[in-house]
Amino acid sequence: MPLSVQIVSVADKFEAMTSLWRQYKKPVTAKEAIDELWRMQIFHPTVIEAIALAVAQTELIPEKKS
Repeated sequence: MPLSVQIVSVADKFEAMTSLWRQYKKPVTAKEAIDELWRMQIFHPTVIEAIALAVAQTELIPEKKS
């Protein structure tokens, strides 16, 4: 599978698993979604590591309070 396809596929699967709009199942946490991506064993490890790093960095950013 080409790298560009893997990147889009991982992002799509991650969003589908964590989405609050998920109709057929309850959403999972970011960690659970990343763990599931590892278990699937169909994506290059570098792609999963990249999304895991991106998620970790965004979770460290505090949300703005209105």
